[in-house]
Amino acid sequence: MEFADGRCYLCGAEFGDAMPENIKEVQRPYTTPMGRFVDFVAPCPSCGHDVPLWLDKDPVEVVVPRSTSPLPPASADITGMIMAHMEDDVGEKTEVYICLRNKVGTYEWVEIGEST
Repeated sequence: MEFADGRCYLCGAEFGDAMPENIKEVQRPYTTPMGRFVDFVAPCPSCGHDVPLWLDKDPVEVVVPRSTSPLPPASADITGMIMAHMEDDVGEKTEVYICLRNKVGTYEWVEIGEST
């Protein structure tokens, strides 16, 4: 693992060849504004601010699956999956859904956005 982008986002310290120490797993993984998935951090050697760590140097491209047919049945196996749904006809809007478990314990597709 290496420090993300080679420097601290808070104090700006450059890490050079410094290797991360005291690596912690993030309890709620998140993505950076550049789209990189962060599930491990380590404190900056200069200020102590948690800095994301990368397992590799290249960002992972996120591809949202598309569907022109009905969405697959919502289930535990695909919880968290995001899918873009569009009709076959040109000129139709695209809707974006995420599969989630609702408060009664069943799974459903929830619309999170649509094109104009």
